[in-house]
Amino acid sequence: MKAVIMAGGKGTRLRPLTCHLPKPMVPLLGRPCMAYIIELLQNHGIHDIAITMQYKPEVIRDYFGSGQAFGVNLHYFEETSPLGTAGSVKHAHEFLDDTFIVISGDALTDFDLKQALAFHKEKQAKATLILTRVSHPLEYGVVITNKEGQITRFLEKPSWGEVFSDTVNTGIYILEPEMLERIPLGQEFDFSQQFFPALLEENKGLYGYISSGYWTDIGNLQQYRQTQFDMLDGKVKLDIHGTQIRPGVYIADDVETSATARVIGPAFIGKGSRLEDEVEIGEYCIIGQNNRLSKGSKLTRSVLWDHNHIAEHNELAGSTLTSRIICKEASYLGDGSVVGNHVVIGAKSRIEPNVKIWPHKQIRDKTRLHTSYIWGDNATKTLFKTSGVSGIPNLDLTPELVTKFATAYGATLASGKTLMVSCAPHTFTRLLKRTLTASLQSVGTHVIDLGDCFAPASTFAIRHLGAAGGIHLEWSGKENDVCSLVCLDAEGLPIPKSAERKVENSFWQEDYGRASMKQIGSYKEEVHWLPNLYTCFGPRNRI
Repeated sequence: MKAVIMAGGKGTRLRPLTCHLPKPMVPLLGRPCMAYIIELLQNHGIHDIAITMQYKPEVIRDYFGSGQAFGVNLHYFEETSPLGTAGSVKHAHEFLDDTFIVISGDALTDFDLKQALAFHKEKQAKATLILTRVSHPLEYGVVITNKEGQITRFLEKPSWGEVFSDTVNTGIYILEPEMLERIPLGQEFDFSQQFFPALLEENKGLYGYISSGYWTDIGNLQQYRQTQFDMLDGKVKLDIHGTQIRPGVYIADDVETSATARVIGPAFIGKGSRLEDEVEIGEYCIIGQNNRLSKGSKLTRSVLWDHNHIAEHNELAGSTLTSRIICKEASYLGDGSVVGNHVVIGAKSRIEPNVKIWPHKQIRDKTRLHTSYIWGDNATKTLFKTSGVSGIPNLDLTPELVTKFATAYGATLASGKTLMVSCAPHTFTRLLKRTLTASLQSVGTHVIDLGDCFAPASTFAIRHLGAAGGIHLEWSGKENDVCSLVCLDAEGLPIPKSAERKVENSFWQEDYGRASMKQIGSYKEEVHWLPNLYTCFGPRNRI
């Protein structure tokens, strides 16, 4: 008997874990998820396996090779464009000449495949879906069968009002080779959406086998972590590569542990990792290969991949770190935070809960990171620069950042006061100005909109109209130039450093309140007033 492992998933909901890995290669207790699937098939006497790939196929091929080291023979079928679940199996049709199993490479299960195959043969089925019972079926395709096991109804990802069964499609199928004739070659075609509904309508031997045992799809970051916790708890039958020194605590070879280090567990510590003095490994920690945990660091419910350096007195409270991350001393990573490859986290930094950091970022010392960090190379605790708050348009300086900044600025320096807003004449600066204006009003700041103008005109208008200050959006309009929010006081001069620090503290701590409905700031345009300034500053250039 042969099998097909579908391994083409990108795992977009798992990013940044999958920025450099296909979803089936995401590690569970130190080994790729797909390694457990290959082991399951091998334990059931299935040694000839096709692997269908599309996203980063070289990663899969480089790790598994011919399959000889895993006791199987692997045959790779690479898609140049997405073919869907059924289309990808059709792509391997020349390999499939007898009854075969289709299984996902990005799920974890210990199902008894022999029992499912015996059911398939007994019913003389053409296609058998392996089903399981779940308590929350909303994320899965719900399937209902009659007492003979024939499938009578499908429903893809129902709402609670539509749920008619707790048996769901696991993405594991047993198929006869003639079923491949129903799948077009080289076209995108899906099992759940097209292939199985057509068989059901034609009453063509479609059965469902409800299997006991463990099954989960590592479809999101929360489930990815929970799957490994389940493995440590022994909820799934599989081989964990490590010595169980006490219930739920697994230690691989060549692990160095100080006499003062504590491993509370359940936990897994991978080959070559090192625990220095006073390190504490709390419950549900997974430490991959060649990690160094320095003196006084504490980890709880955290997952580390390979080759990470955690400096002294770090605290990881429910974080997931990929590989080759340097986390400098006395930093804190909150629950649900996720860090991509090759990130450097500066000393005494604080990564707040649920923040995601994409690969190759530099987090400077004493940074407090509240929001996910995707674009740019450096994150810093310093909000204001020489020319105000500045950055590359729509990469560093985004509408989201401007919204948060304006809210902090207005609440800290100008609640109940009047500010001028203006911008260099360009579509993008006008967009940011609208965002800026609405956010200031939301905290009770009154706004006078000068429209398009030059910075000197804005400075003059602040003094002439008696405003408490102003914010001018400056940009040359060239693609690679920096856009700046220039913050001015009542004299039209840059606000002092003491005021900048107040705004920064409010921005990072999100320590500001919204105005009540009666205190929403007013809005007034003074664009008609600007032509009087032309004698001083010349005409505007419109874009």
